[in-house]
Amino acid sequence: MTKSAMLAAMTEVLDLWLAALDQYSEETFVRKPNDEDWSIGQVYQHLVLGTRVYHMRNIASCLNNPQYTDKLPTDDGLKVLTSGEFPPVKIRIAPSPQYTPPQPEGVAQVREQLTALSADLLALGEQVYDSESKGRMAHMRFGFLNASEWYHLIEMHFRHHLRQKENLDQWLAGGVYA
Repeated sequence: MTKSAMLAAMTEVLDLWLAALDQYSEETFVRKPNDEDWSIGQVYQHLVLGTRVYHMRNIASCLNNPQYTDKLPTDDGLKVLTSGEFPPVKIRIAPSPQYTPPQPEGVAQVREQLTALSADLLALGEQVYDSESKGRMAHMRFGFLNASEWYHLIEMHFRHHLRQKENLDQWLAGGVYA
């Protein structure tokens, strides 16, 4: 994907998540369908924190350390990168302090976090696509990815969680949670 296409796709998905914040009250933002599933606020926290702690750190390592240049993505990694999206499956991980995102303080906090993340991601995208670094870092499932592949993964991750957001939005509107 070209630099301009990737930055446009990233901007589009981030703007969608930012605009959607307007539809939530403080109460609905932290309401959970059950003890096992996340609130929409926790989904936002997962996206913000996961991007900063996991994806962006790996991008920085790729840009700053020319290591693992001979390593490649796994077959699953190649499939995801080639298709440009994660498979449409619901991933269930048992609730745990290490994985379950905290409830946010509120909509305003998340808006601030996501706005800052958006600016940082667009600036990082410029670096990623202008860099000549060939460094790669290991993803737990997709193998060794370079900086642009990690960056693309962020955009795909935000789109992947749109299905979860849609399901929670339907439930918050009085529908069934699937």
